[in-house]
Amino acid sequence: IVDGEGIVLRSSQTGAPSLIFDDDDGFIKFGSYSPWTLETWNTASLGNGWNTTGVGAFDPPAYRKMPDGTVRLRGVTVAGTKTDGTVMFTLPTGYRPARRKHIVVSGDVAGQTPVVQVFGLSDGGNAGQVQIYRAGTAGAVGFDGVTFELI
Repeated sequence: IVDGEGIVLRSSQTGAPSLIFDDDDGFIKFGSYSPWTLETWNTASLGNGWNTTGVGAFDPPAYRKMPDGTVRLRGVTVAGTKTDGTVMFTLPTGYRPARRKHIVVSGDVAGQTPVVQVFGLSDGGNAGQVQIYRAGTAGAVGFDGVTFELI
């Protein structure tokens, strides 16, 4: 409670305020609890011929966990093995969804849209794999704006 009014959300770990809705002045105030700080981007380790040659104007494929528990991807990769089910990169523990995610991505493919599947914890030994499908003759595949939930 803030001055008898409002709502305070506290960290379950430290007890410190992390977000305050204050009825007194109508403003939302943020505390200094560290999960509100954005994590830096982690560059993906590409495999199966996928690389960033010739796409230097774009970010390399990378991932980061957001404060709301989602994972965000970004970047562009090119010229890898395009066979359905090819692993482009693998996300480490802590960035893997509970169940598999099927995500439309951008690409320069005539007549079809490339898709990636992010394999979840329920996929056992394949957990964390980011596999390409429907790549066709794509010269590039983009991840900008891709977000998925961990649950």
